[in-house]
Amino acid sequence: QEGSGRGQKYCGPDLQALRFSQPFRSRPPTASALSMRWCPCDYSRCSLEEPPPADATRMILPSRGSLLAEGEAAPAKGAAETQQDEAEEDTGLLSLWPFRFVFFYACLFSCFARTVVRLGTVPRHAWLVVRGPGAAWMRTLTFQRFLWVLCFDALLAQVLWGIVCKLVMRDHPLRMFRKAMASRLSVSVWVADLALLAMLVMFFVAFRWLAWSRAVPSEASDEFPIGFFVITYAWCSLAGIAWGGFQIYPALSCLISKGVDDFRRLYAQTYKGLRRAAFVLAGQVVLVMLGVIGTVTQAQWPMVVVVVLSVFCLVVLMGAFADTFNVVITAKTHLLCHCRCLPFAPSSGSFFSVVCTLALVLLIWLFASDVEFLQPFMQPLYESDPPALLQGGTSYNELFESRSQELGLGAYPVCDMTFGNPQTKFINQFTALDLAVFAQSIYQANETAMMSLIDTAFAGTELEGVEKLEVQDPFVVARLGHFRLKHAHVDVIVVRGSALLRDWGLNAYIWAPGLLWNVFINMVMPFGGFVPMRTGQYFLKERDGGGGTDPMTDQLDQIRRMIARSSRSGYPVVITGHSLGGGLAQTAGAVFGKTALTFSPVGLSYSLYRIMSQMGIKVQDNPVVNHVVSVVPQNDVVPKLEPQQGMVQYIHCGKGFLPNPFACHSMLRTMCELYRKCEDPRGRSADFCANDWAVGPNWMDIPWQMR
Repeated sequence: QEGSGRGQKYCGPDLQALRFSQPFRSRPPTASALSMRWCPCDYSRCSLEEPPPADATRMILPSRGSLLAEGEAAPAKGAAETQQDEAEEDTGLLSLWPFRFVFFYACLFSCFARTVVRLGTVPRHAWLVVRGPGAAWMRTLTFQRFLWVLCFDALLAQVLWGIVCKLVMRDHPLRMFRKAMASRLSVSVWVADLALLAMLVMFFVAFRWLAWSRAVPSEASDEFPIGFFVITYAWCSLAGIAWGGFQIYPALSCLISKGVDDFRRLYAQTYKGLRRAAFVLAGQVVLVMLGVIGTVTQAQWPMVVVVVLSVFCLVVLMGAFADTFNVVITAKTHLLCHCRCLPFAPSSGSFFSVVCTLALVLLIWLFASDVEFLQPFMQPLYESDPPALLQGGTSYNELFESRSQELGLGAYPVCDMTFGNPQTKFINQFTALDLAVFAQSIYQANETAMMSLIDTAFAGTELEGVEKLEVQDPFVVARLGHFRLKHAHVDVIVVRGSALLRDWGLNAYIWAPGLLWNVFINMVMPFGGFVPMRTGQYFLKERDGGGGTDPMTDQLDQIRRMIARSSRSGYPVVITGHSLGGGLAQTAGAVFGKTALTFSPVGLSYSLYRIMSQMGIKVQDNPVVNHVVSVVPQNDVVPKLEPQQGMVQYIHCGKGFLPNPFACHSMLRTMCELYRKCEDPRGRSADFCANDWAVGPNWMDIPWQMR
């Protein structure tokens, strides 16, 4: 408030915004509404020392946003002139609902795609700064730069979200911006809108020229849907930058023309945000110096300090962006409402706060999963004498039929499938139940107990005599096991699922981008199912954060080494695994062209193409459908995180006796369901399924129709 008492001009309510805001369109604001509004000077809650007079609403000057004294004369505006202005504001392409819908859909896709792409790179940068290759100071510098890129993309996503909200909530969306642009060009609003459309056409022509000259990736140039969405993404991003620049132009103009003192007085919150940003920048310089110390001394403590303080820097930087660009992060864009769903986040309730909170939670999760003193909270399974999975085996019965087939109820098609060396008889090949034994046994940290489970399951059958070639330490992420069956002349590579805290960090690294795309685009965005899957695969191939190895390629290199060992001995390979291990087995089968049977894996619809792109492998066709079979319980949550590809065998999972929604993800339950429906042509029993912790004492008596 510049003055005190009645009759003084003040810098209080944003009268211009008050005039055009939704609640006051049909009637002028009241004196009580003027006494408590958002203040454009420092964008904080402010009150007048004395309420304005009852007839103060007739003294609002929309052009200046000030309240005149009672004795001053306000320029009058006739009704005809007002109607003429309103009619002029209604013109333009955005006054027609087809164009508004197209613009709405384009901006919403660009907003969500930018959010997913940037959040999807968080795991890679978190791994890079902690365990990545290269000098410590270089990794620190790369991560500090990423924090600024993350906040900028969150801000741009907020700007696009603000445009989406205006297209939904306003009768005249982006009216001031379009009028200002038309005024700059000395044309009508209609012509200005046509200029925006012409710019989109120019984008498309330029993109096709770049595609013809091979200046863009072949995937985007050869497939029209990908190119169309890439152009839309770029065009909407530039439109968002232009609209955001229009919003913050007054503050920049004030800083340039009036100096720092007036800028600090008129835009106090923006000034505070810039000070915070400068503080963060100075702190990041200190962190880079700590990285230099870590490089020189080869000590671990400097990088520990860098990681902890980087999280703090990100929080402060988010607040700095929220204060500096408060004009584009307003209550009108708070998720289409005035809610405060994230009370502790910067600019709480806005889309900016949602993106920042997701990034912060993901970053803390990834850093926490690698902290050494937290590792004991999640230990691998250790049993000295576990109950047998299968026992009492005999020779393969070629005429065997399960009770389900005898009753005419049928069985799963996977029950009749065999896996192994195609040069041997099918009685020397694996059934799904045989490979399930390996997928469950690899969870045992005790190698003696693990081999006891495997030997007991295959004793007396054509597959007995399993030789352990290599089993990694139980505290290795995604533990691998390599086994040889000489009678069947085949090798089995097994990948363990999530058993350690670090396994969950690898889960986030591999599947977070695909999961985010599946949620934001396929589930949240209206008509998101019309976005082609290849579009998501192309967008998620972005690799920001430097070269070098990563945890996914490290795991695949280990599997490649085991496959090479089998090839030198002339043994074909079958790959299997459960959960995280199932996803890695799928990936290895697709990348190396080996048969894989997986249980409850996360899908690879988006992640596989990103992984193969990082490995420098060009994807021509879908390799998953040629090599991978997946067994997925219908109520299992984990395989639904990303769409499945390849041959998928859905199996039942009972509902009446499940203790929690994640019980269907249990490998033991999957084994019991396969045994119940397929039974075993090798004559083995599965007595462990009768235990309450597996299925229950009456698990074989439950009618098949009900399950």
